[in-house]
Amino acid sequence: MTPLHVSLLLIGVLVPGLASCASPAGRYQQALVKEREGVPCFGVPAARDGDAPATITGVSVMEVGSGGAAIWERHFLRDGQAEPTLAPDQCLRYGDGGTSPPPRLQPGKRYQVELWSSAPATRGAPQSRWFNGYFCVVDSDGAPTVNAVLQGEDGTLRWDACGPAEQPADTAGR
Repeated sequence: MTPLHVSLLLIGVLVPGLASCASPAGRYQQALVKEREGVPCFGVPAARDGDAPATITGVSVMEVGSGGAAIWERHFLRDGQAEPTLAPDQCLRYGDGGTSPPPRLQPGKRYQVELWSSAPATRGAPQSRWFNGYFCVVDSDGAPTVNAVLQGEDGTLRWDACGPAEQPADTAGR
């Protein structure tokens, strides 16, 4: 065998093996952040072609730059509740389903939400999915307004919709 044949053989064996180690398409997706009566409400986008709907197993909200400490969490199985399958027009409201009231979200602070889910796979075990989103609360004439923070074309988060930050701009969630 010539060195070229050996190289081609190695590429033919290694590339498919490396590809199988990559995350499946759709594993990490953008969470939807909406407002319902001044309170954030968290959802998932419509299932893409070939994707099964996501069943939500838990949701967590944290302040950006806090080191990942949750200020509100909900784990459906741990709490003995049915895991919801969310349609794109449905969402989980911040604070709903807990045994105590969640902390009040403060204007000027930056927040992150994570939703964990599983979805049936075409073969084998269910696929885990994570939905991640960012938001802030702004004071709009004395009433709280929730603003979703999306990525710009350059990949950076558009925090300008939130006004001046109380945190350094170079913290997590850039």
